Amino acid sequence: MAREGLKLELNAAIRKVIVVKKDMVFKDLYVKTNGDVQTINLVVKPITKPEAMKGLIMVILRMSILLNLQGQSRKPMLQNILMNVHLNWNRN
Repeated sequence: MAREGLKLELNAAIRKVIVVKKDMVFKDLYVKTNGDVQTINLVVKPITKPEAMKGLIMVILRMSILLNLQGQSRKPMLQNILMNVHLNWNRN
């Protein structure tokens, strides 16, 4: 059972991937989670290799960096990511 905000898109993506055999992407979905809301990107892909797995699908949920429904920014998380990129860049 999918969480609220994900049900329709997940159902549509799975059906389309089965028929069309191409990746489906839904960006910036608002999904309810334990009293909060998270923004995610949904990716559904058909599996074509290896032959033993052909016909299966892969569902990927990625956290999106956006504003949540309450208008609170995810600025601290974004700043942390950018700081790590900056530190790693300076090491090279």
